Amino acid sequence: MTTAFTKLPVMEHFYTIQGEGYNTGKAAFFIRLAGCDVGCVWCDVKESWDSGKHTLMHLEDLLSEAKNVMQKILW
Repeated sequence: MTTAFTKLPVMEHFYTIQGEGYNTGKAAFFIRLAGCDVGCVWCDVKESWDSGKHTLMHLEDLLSEAKNVMQKILW
């Protein structure tokens, strides 16, 4: 099976505690992708707009890292 996106422009990724909404206080792995072309004036991460400035990560590597981090935290 082929995947349309095998690499994604990743600005940042990290483990955190969810700070709002239904899952407040629960463990989360945050992934911020680059390449938004909307350009909202209220955006708090304008440096994420240009996808060319950020590392392309293989989807499998990103998912593996998220899984490994969350397994360490939750177990």
